[in-house]
Amino acid sequence: MRKVTLAAVGVYMGSAFDGDTAGRIAASLDTLLLMYGYVLGLGVLVYMLLRRAAKFDHGSALCSAIPGGMALLMILGGEYGKSASVAIIQMSRLVLITVSIPIVVRLVSPSSNPEALAAVAAAGEFDWQYALLLVVLSGAVVALCLPLRCSPSAFTITGIALSGFLHAAELIGGVPPRLALDACLLIVGAALGSSLGSLSAGKSLRLFGWALATYLVTIALLIVAASAAVRWMDVSFWAAVLGMAPGGVAEMALVSLAFDIDPPHVAVHQALRNMTIIALAPLLVGLLAVRPAAAKTTASASSAR
Repeated sequence: MRKVTLAAVGVYMGSAFDGDTAGRIAASLDTLLLMYGYVLGLGVLVYMLLRRAAKFDHGSALCSAIPGGMALLMILGGEYGKSASVAIIQMSRLVLITVSIPIVVRLVSPSSNPEALAAVAAAGEFDWQYALLLVVLSGAVVALCLPLRCSPSAFTITGIALSGFLHAAELIGGVPPRLALDACLLIVGAALGSSLGSLSAGKSLRLFGWALATYLVTIALLIVAASAAVRWMDVSFWAAVLGMAPGGVAEMALVSLAFDIDPPHVAVHQALRNMTIIALAPLLVGLLAVRPAAAKTTASASSAR
């Protein structure tokens, strides 16, 4: 259900694109560069915190510090460090970000674009043909990604690409049903919550404390980066926050849709951040970390000599 939902979220997200989206993306080079700078700076700060203060081993600290690609980094953590430590840090930080940001947005900026939300609410009768088309697109994404054993985020990114292209080319169009968004929010939230059920109490409590520390660093640096974007770039504060926040492509996409905070901007930035991390993380970790087994073999060989 989660993978089907992630595909639906991507298709839903793509519906926010239009004929002017390509031009807006081309004009977003400055915010994209800022986002990559934020990701790099955040990774370095979190790595230093976990390595020096929390006394994580090098591989675990590295895999825990990279902001995004959680499933992949949990696998890499098992190869280069301690998978349990990486899993708890990455999952706890993701849940904290996903839960806290929508609450703050709701309290501080209940509706960033009242006119747009009113237009959606008054969109008229339910368009069954358009809704059926979105279902078909979601099914096509699942049929493509499932046999390839794609990562969960790939379902969302593929949905964004397919639906976004069709909407931007004005081949299809309409107002997606709000009920579908609510259902996606429910299933994604349940999936995040259920993944925490396997954690044990003892060591997990200590690790959660460090996860909270990495979350605070993440939010502090995010506020600084978003403030810089507002000051020197053509983007709103909450759009910058949702575009850069390492809270998951689908999760941040849903928040931007729910509050109508520049969904195309958020979709492009979240998708590119996630794809970049998925592409580069194995190479980066492979270059900077050493598998524990390989390290032991090397040490044994040195002792024999």
